[in-house]
Amino acid sequence: DKFPPLISVHNGTPMPPVRIYCSQKKKLVCIFAEFSIPLDVNYELADKIIEFILKNKISDILSIGGMPTPEGNQDIFEKVFGIVSSPELAKKAKGAGIMQIKEGVSTGVSAVLMIRSVLADISNITLLVPVETV
Repeated sequence: DKFPPLISVHNGTPMPPVRIYCSQKKKLVCIFAEFSIPLDVNYELADKIIEFILKNKISDILSIGGMPTPEGNQDIFEKVFGIVSSPELAKKAKGAGIMQIKEGVSTGVSAVLMIRSVLADISNITLLVPVETV
């Protein structure tokens, strides 16, 4: 009841706008939202995710989001940027061609997850891809 009253439709099938996908074989859990999580839910949701991560001994968090980018600099749209929880992860990200964000602000659930990860010593990277602002 804290999320907007909407559904997503994919290939003619109604689906919840927030979904959890799991693969025990690949040891992967994916939480996917089709909308921006309301601000008043960010901390509660992030804390529940961290609780789940610690309980299930999950070692890494990967968040993916868009980074609003004005038109005019097309080269930037070919890059992937990242915010990382540790210097060791920064080295790995750089090796993968991810440009570390050294200064700036992040918001939302991924931002709360990042600070909680730093405090709990959980490996976390937030990948940000440039998206055009309208």
